[in-house]
Amino acid sequence: MYELQGKQAVWQIDTDSVEIRFHTDRRSDPFFRALSHLRVPVPFISSVQVSSGGRREGWRMQLTLLPGLDPFATVGAALSASKQPFLLVGEPGSDQLLAQFHADAIMQAAEFARSEAKPSGERIVELVPRIPFHIQTWEGAASCDANSVTLTWPGARIPSPKRLHQRREFALDSIARAEWVPRDDGVDAFLRIVLKDRPSEGISPRNDLHCLLGHDGEDEARLLLMAATITAHCRGMQEAAPAPTSPASAGTGSVDSEQIYERIRQLGKLHAEGILTDEEFAAKKKELLDRL
Repeated sequence: MYELQGKQAVWQIDTDSVEIRFHTDRRSDPFFRALSHLRVPVPFISSVQVSSGGRREGWRMQLTLLPGLDPFATVGAALSASKQPFLLVGEPGSDQLLAQFHADAIMQAAEFARSEAKPSGERIVELVPRIPFHIQTWEGAASCDANSVTLTWPGARIPSPKRLHQRREFALDSIARAEWVPRDDGVDAFLRIVLKDRPSEGISPRNDLHCLLGHDGEDEARLLLMAATITAHCRGMQEAAPAPTSPASAGTGSVDSEQIYERIRQLGKLHAEGILTDEEFAAKKKELLDRL
């Protein structure tokens, strides 16, 4: 396992995942304090870009995930640079060549993993907090478990549908996604639940029984994290559902030996570069040869 230090996080890199552990001191962004850490499955990674930050700033390494597999981008198209969870910024004067070495190693591991098997969308839940997950804001609370999402509004202060109903529960399999909108020009940030059979109706978030409001700072960060958690678990549930099979696909074909040998050659390259240990290389090679 390799480790790469940055201003806002530490990345621990191995052949299966990139573990991101965010700094959580008072100077760090409230979103990173709320998130704390996440695990990026290597097969999800589409590209890794390293760029120079100039004399006064360190290098920047940006992971980009495959389409549909980044729950933070899905819920928050307006994410600011300070809230990019897959961006690592190096300290001024730190070694950019080392960062580039790690970027190349990550991409080699990602390409090899995808040659082995199609990325499993079920693993998207590794990018968000485990459920059950609960947050609170000035207006109320939101919780997500394996079956449902619940919004409550004990903080609603004026006569409104929220004050009347106090609570609304949604079955997880009825939710298409969650949306997050940051605080802007004095208007509160909010989380909105979007149902599969009922698109957003343009109701004010203050009166919408699908919304939870929050101030900036900690509230805004918690709402973003909850929106990403809901969206990831909805996607994971969809991916876990059994796919229909056709009679034509019921049979099994023979294994392509040349493809097996090509994968072993790719493994050998990763082993020679130190990305795979002797034990990992030997075990994977035996597994592939057993398929012949």
